[in-house]
Amino acid sequence: MMKRFHLTNSSGFTLIELLLVVVILSMVAFMSLAAVENGSDQVRYEDTRNRLGLVRTGIVGERGPAFNGQRLLSGYVADNGLLPLNINGLTTQPASYDGFASIFPVFDSDPDANGINDATNTSSPTGDAHRLFKGYRGSYLLLPAGVTAFLDGWGNAWTETPTVTTFTSTSPGKNNIVNPADVDYERDIPDTITVDDWRIDAGGWQITVTNSSGSDLTVTGSQCYRVSLLVYINDADQANNFNWKRLTSECISGNVVNNTSYVLTFPVTGGGTGSYQPDTNIPQGEHLLVLVNDSDGTDAHNDTSESMYDSDTVTAGIQAVSAHVNFYTRAARPTTELVIR
Repeated sequence: MMKRFHLTNSSGFTLIELLLVVVILSMVAFMSLAAVENGSDQVRYEDTRNRLGLVRTGIVGERGPAFNGQRLLSGYVADNGLLPLNINGLTTQPASYDGFASIFPVFDSDPDANGINDATNTSSPTGDAHRLFKGYRGSYLLLPAGVTAFLDGWGNAWTETPTVTTFTSTSPGKNNIVNPADVDYERDIPDTITVDDWRIDAGGWQITVTNSSGSDLTVTGSQCYRVSLLVYINDADQANNFNWKRLTSECISGNVVNNTSYVLTFPVTGGGTGSYQPDTNIPQGEHLLVLVNDSDGTDAHNDTSESMYDSDTVTAGIQAVSAHVNFYTRAARPTTELVIR
């Protein structure tokens, strides 16, 4: 006869216990997902900060030393002489800008009150040694193949606030909403390039002019010799004649005596009209110094016609008297000697 066995006091999970296990597993999964999400947000935040750094480098160039204690001149400002209008301008050349090339600086004998060429009474020094590499060089931000826009770490477009002197780039954060009251990773992430990051005030800058030609440079009447700094500024005029600013020094009083050095200060001041170079700020970059013969020795940069006031021209016969000078932000202005040979 077959015996039957009955299981009694069997162990197992109750429905409540099973539900509790499910709740615990759900909480663990949620916490894991939250940790992963926070980690992903942190990566995107750091990526956004890095991209802002790339924007800054694209505009003002590398900040570390190159050699001999000097920085490498690079970036949008060094090439174009001004700030971009937006981040897109760092990847796409504006239609009105001149492209990067080796060009002759242009001297305007009677620029406007800010020293900007008006393309009248212009001339250029001769000789390839005077050339400067200027213009839109190419993309200042590298984009991966197939990517047409430089976005933040969340794939959002930047909010740009450009002025003549500053450039602010802002990521709207995770929520893609510009709102100062955001919290955590939704918070906006800004970076501002200030005027001190890309411009230098040349007011009070002094250079030395030395006559080593073997003879005096004599002057007649009110004639005098000055020095001008020619600065490239890319703009919407599509003509190199317009794309220059001239900053000019005071005069050498009297003859320029052989084997004698003279210290000249920028900018020229005083005179009949009182409207000279109110803006002595120049962009970081390489510029050209030239010796100037002011035939009447009175006013310069006075926003009036040349025939009425001055007749500054690059000095005929000795216009090879020039020097390339590099200006760096947050650094001493260059110590320069212009030698007449």
